[in-house]
Amino acid sequence: MTGPRRIDRSGCLSSIAALSLSLVACGGSDRSGGHEWQAVHDTIGDTIVIRTVAGSIRGDTAELVADVTIGQFDGPDEYMFGDIRSLAAAPDGSIYLFDSHVPALRKYAPDGTYLATFGREGGGPGEYKQPDGGLAVLPDGRVLLRDPGNTRISVYSPDGEYLEGWRTRGSLRSSGRLYSDKDGNSYTPILINPVADVMDWQLGLVQYHPDGSPGETLPAPNFDYKPSDLIAQGTEMGESTNTSVNSVPFTPSVVWVFSPLGCMVAGLSTSHALNLYTAPDHVLRIERADWDPIPVLSEEKAEHVAITTAEMRQTQPDWRWNGDPIPDTKPPYRGL
Repeated sequence: MTGPRRIDRSGCLSSIAALSLSLVACGGSDRSGGHEWQAVHDTIGDTIVIRTVAGSIRGDTAELVADVTIGQFDGPDEYMFGDIRSLAAAPDGSIYLFDSHVPALRKYAPDGTYLATFGREGGGPGEYKQPDGGLAVLPDGRVLLRDPGNTRISVYSPDGEYLEGWRTRGSLRSSGRLYSDKDGNSYTPILINPVADVMDWQLGLVQYHPDGSPGETLPAPNFDYKPSDLIAQGTEMGESTNTSVNSVPFTPSVVWVFSPLGCMVAGLSTSHALNLYTAPDHVLRIERADWDPIPVLSEEKAEHVAITTAEMRQTQPDWRWNGDPIPDTKPPYRGL
């Protein structure tokens, strides 16, 4: 397996190291609820491996508790959502979301109270045409909205004033996040090799400095693994016009995100393991050995076959299943 090119941020490595030490310290505490965390450490080349062999620092069961709820079935427009494409929280607890149904970029207080709407639909300064999944808040409170329809990232003050627009490369529309780190840099997805065949496309991230100037291009983490894909090809007048590619449901995949600490986090979900690319030639791998795969029920298989077939037939009306069968067990994770 090979890692991506990485930004050299010593702070990322030291922060991760501090986190590891904290986990070791917590492992023997009473907060483990009788499920004491047990781990072993090893070094393999440039990779430090921390492998959980038993227990958890969080105990056996975690309970999710709602902190705040925003939205109503019937009420003011600001609380009735149609299609929330992206959401981000500011350092002061403010919540920003973009509703593409309106469309509108709106700001809410930490308790969920509506505060303001930023910009409006259009192509002028501060306006947006077709924002996708990209929304982020920088450490200084500036709000970034990715708008491929206008080929830019719009920058707003916390009060909604339009400050500037950062020109982006290409007009890639993505449901992927717009990332930001602790140093005020932001990162947006890019198609690194757009002229390649769709099956060979490679995604990555473009870095923007706090002043909007472009920085490095970071390829997505690469693992030696061939995904299990389904392919549909549409035709018009006897010529191929478009291609749709879907993964076989419940098959392993490469999953990656960018950490606010300034490094890539990625994994291949054939195992319960994640890599943190903490610095050039330094990888921290966190693994768990005692996990039990979850079975895929026959009803789930039938449902996903029906859903996938319907989706692929939007591209190729006579499409038939042309990939591997759905596996009997689920991967340990499918997103980060």
